[in-house]
Amino acid sequence: MKSFAAFAAVLFLSFGLSVAEETEPQNFFPHPYIPQIETFVKIGSVSSPYINRSTGELLFRSSKSGAPQLYRLTNDGWPYQLTLLNDGIDWYSVSNNGRLAIIGASAGGSEQSQLYLLDTHEGKLKKLTDQKDVQHGSVVWLPDDRGFYFRSNEESKKDFKLYSYDLATAQSRKIFDENGSNYIYDISPDGRYLAVIRFHSNYNTDLLLLDLNTGKAELMTPHEGDIIFDEPTIMPGNKFIYLLSNGNSEGIPKRARLEVATKKLEFLDPDERWTIDGLSFSPDHSLMVWLV
Repeated sequence: MKSFAAFAAVLFLSFGLSVAEETEPQNFFPHPYIPQIETFVKIGSVSSPYINRSTGELLFRSSKSGAPQLYRLTNDGWPYQLTLLNDGIDWYSVSNNGRLAIIGASAGGSEQSQLYLLDTHEGKLKKLTDQKDVQHGSVVWLPDDRGFYFRSNEESKKDFKLYSYDLATAQSRKIFDENGSNYIYDISPDGRYLAVIRFHSNYNTDLLLLDLNTGKAELMTPHEGDIIFDEPTIMPGNKFIYLLSNGNSEGIPKRARLEVATKKLEFLDPDERWTIDGLSFSPDHSLMVWLV
């Protein structure tokens, strides 16, 4: 009886091992795994954060859905997708009251951004321009949010003229007709002036102050050689403009203050050895922040 039990145990173990060997999964992928490029293309990223002054909610751009879209982070901490454009968005600019935004979006990576009006809470979208071969950009809102200013190369591919857009009438009007690559950076708190950067090259720019009452622009940075003037902010009272410039002995971007009446440029940190990469102000202009 014991010999039978021993034989049965051996038989059981042998059968078990045989079953285990037969049920081992077959390797259907003998070669090393190399991910497809699409795997990396679809990895999401987050950029361009903006805190809505009216609601305190965070807006941001993310490509987690495959194309860069605009999202709103709800009070519950959940990202609510505001745009569903096939090729995503290129950039966005939020109104002063935070209720609206202008979206720049191009088709197939053409960089010919068209303008859309967006409700930043519900995501309602309205197309404002439909010129497939024209690039729009550098949107700056009017202080009262009744419209905005932008640049466009609709007349000439190499020249960007400046325009205003009235939301009530859905009409645009040219406000600056000079040739060149002109870019709007700021509007004065009283809505009278625009700070415009004209790009002669990547190494040489000029700052223009455009009077919206007269339509005349004044060159604020006469200079010789290649000097960069960038990221200007017009202070309340319109007497001073803060900006970045490399027009110093070290030749690196530093914080500077320009007096409008005299065009005198004064560097705030003349002995600074670090490059300043960004400059911005709080909405009431009481706080300055810069990126080193």
